[in-house]
Amino acid sequence: MNTATYKDAETWNRALLGKTFVSSADKAKNQGQANVETASAFTEADLPKKHRIIKPDELTTTDFVEDRLNYFFFQKEFTSSVSTASIMNLDNQQSTKGQKDIHTPMAYACVYVDGVIWNLKDLPVTVPVKVFSNPVQSSVDPRSRQYVRRPSNGSIMAMTSVPQCLFGRIGQAISIHVIFPRLSPTFTPGGSGELPAYLIRLWQDLVVNPAYKSCLPRSYLESLETTNKAMDSPNSKDSSGIFLPPYEVLRVTRTMRKLVEDDDFLRCRFGEFFFHVAFHNIHRTVTIPLVNLSQPEEVRQWRERALKEYVELFDEGERETMQLDVGLRFIASGSAVIAHGPIHLLWKADPSLQLGGGTWRSPRWKRWWTFPNASSMEVGGARDNVVDFNGSPPDVSYVQTSNMDDTVLHRVSSRLTSNLTWRDMQWSNRRFSSSWEEIMKCIEGGARTSWSTKLQVRMSSKLFYGTTDLGGLLHTGSALCRNVEDYFMAMPSLLVARYKAANMWTVRDGAMRVDAHTAPGRVPMDPERQGFMRVLEEMYRMFLP
Repeated sequence: MNTATYKDAETWNRALLGKTFVSSADKAKNQGQANVETASAFTEADLPKKHRIIKPDELTTTDFVEDRLNYFFFQKEFTSSVSTASIMNLDNQQSTKGQKDIHTPMAYACVYVDGVIWNLKDLPVTVPVKVFSNPVQSSVDPRSRQYVRRPSNGSIMAMTSVPQCLFGRIGQAISIHVIFPRLSPTFTPGGSGELPAYLIRLWQDLVVNPAYKSCLPRSYLESLETTNKAMDSPNSKDSSGIFLPPYEVLRVTRTMRKLVEDDDFLRCRFGEFFFHVAFHNIHRTVTIPLVNLSQPEEVRQWRERALKEYVELFDEGERETMQLDVGLRFIASGSAVIAHGPIHLLWKADPSLQLGGGTWRSPRWKRWWTFPNASSMEVGGARDNVVDFNGSPPDVSYVQTSNMDDTVLHRVSSRLTSNLTWRDMQWSNRRFSSSWEEIMKCIEGGARTSWSTKLQVRMSSKLFYGTTDLGGLLHTGSALCRNVEDYFMAMPSLLVARYKAANMWTVRDGAMRVDAHTAPGRVPMDPERQGFMRVLEEMYRMFLP
């Protein structure tokens, strides 16, 4: 078999799928023996070196499936006779029926809080806040998943698209944004969340600064005056400001609202403004093994201990307006990883959807990009996450399952491919080839990692604090751990990386073919070849989450 006879990497990969690597020396030595089936084996000659995704000796493990795409990885002492099917049958669990090559190890589960959100009319804080005299353009974190109803026509739009600016900051990580529902679309057409410079100046000159002068003692005003020169460049990347104690912050924000409500000019522009306070990615400090929350008292102690510094940022009366992103993270057990190397855990498609089924809305689902029977899903949308000061937040705003490598790779690929067009689909084009190389590095790194899955719920503080099992989330986690094979599938991380790499090689080979028939530095004018490049672009985006 000679790889030169194959037209592309996808065909080449399919031709080797299911076959066993045998070194040329062993094949020659065993030639003619009955126990060696030549048709089911391949040698070094069948594996072009340019298609390696892992360099020699970069990984070490004692037990893994036979290699298909990188024979250098499997030196003789590491080669195992264990098949893909049997290697994943770990911890005495039975393999999933109907899934010949995909099996599930015991799962380790932990509970975490990823974010806390408030929407407030004023700021009854209990800690100092740094307020800015020249607020920079700063957008609400998209992970807030919040929506706002336009007062003008009642339509719903994402908070990230509503005009906003930075008001202040608590510490280094917690930003306080002012949201202006009335400005869109009359004063800021286009659905952009960016507040024009003249409106920032108007907000500061007619609302914020007068509130400062009305509420703050002279010492604070003098400190602000020394920074007001920065107002000449409201789009500066640096914000200047001062720290205000909690009682002054509350006085200032209430005065700001009164100034707006008492003036028709200000009310039609800034009326119904509110403050959005959110911080995400705190799970590193508030994560605990699920088995440590088996008793109600353990749950109570964890809630109070883990979230104390966040919950106590505002007066206790504001706790009922708080929302929390709480989740479960599942990963292959330590014993499985030690025995078999990095393991890739995935949600099965149908069971994943069932976790969000039977609720207030049908789940949206997204196929995982390598296997059609793996999926993530989300339940909940704009109507469930609209900011409403006339009532408490819903007990559950959304439910989401996710495969973590999908999330990580999406962040990388979206950044690298967002500006690419079909005209860039030539290997000689550095925009394309450099993005391809960076994504491949991400795939290579994924082969060294055990990947987890997540089940995340946005719940109200009432549900979080008012139930002994976090609104049923702990019960769900325990049930999933008892029935791992019903909800998850798993494969060796290295094998998954090879499937991803095969997709990428297909695109690269196509881009090289364009170069082979095109003058250097020129875009092909042939409509048929341009159509091929458009197909390559679609493939490139399709292969990435």
